[in-house]
Amino acid sequence: LSEEHECRWFGMYCESNTHPDSADERGMLTDIDLDDNNLVGHLPIELFGTSSLQTIIMDGNNLKGSIPTDIAQLENLKTIDLDDNDLTGTLPEEFFSLTSLEIVDLNSNQFTGTLPSQIRNLVNIRFLQLDYNYMSGDLPAQDILELENIFALTLENNEFTGSLEDVCEVINERRENYEIYLQYFQTDCGGNSPDVECSCCSKCF
Repeated sequence: LSEEHECRWFGMYCESNTHPDSADERGMLTDIDLDDNNLVGHLPIELFGTSSLQTIIMDGNNLKGSIPTDIAQLENLKTIDLDDNDLTGTLPEEFFSLTSLEIVDLNSNQFTGTLPSQIRNLVNIRFLQLDYNYMSGDLPAQDILELENIFALTLENNEFTGSLEDVCEVINERRENYEIYLQYFQTDCGGNSPDVECSCCSKCF
């Protein structure tokens, strides 16, 4: 990597460092926006050592490999947008420890594995997009119920199974307090023998 301070790199944004004892007046790196830049290779490990990061936008590139367990260090991360890459592997357990997350956009990759019960830990999530991957297993409806502020949940074009009717039972009640609760709610619930049962989904595939 370049020896120049990261705050001067293209696509990097920093906020002023106001700590009186800091020798670095250029601030802390908070946002990375490198979408549609023909990036190749793996996610750089240095990325996950920057605990001040709040936003990672690197969609529309040619990134490969998996999301490392080191992502747990990004405790202030609010937005991660890596859709339309070639990322593989499962979402690590550490990913679901990032309770500050509000926007997760990972669609159109090659992720595998299940959506674990730890999804319930993402209590601030508003937008979760996992469609067009190779994920599988029963969807954890009871844990999805813990995401009371979620606006968009897109799970279609995976290999998920199970029922989301527990969510459907409360959706109208929750919209009384939060009008846009699950306004975009999409799964593979279409056809005569759908993989997922969801009578309240906004769109079935």
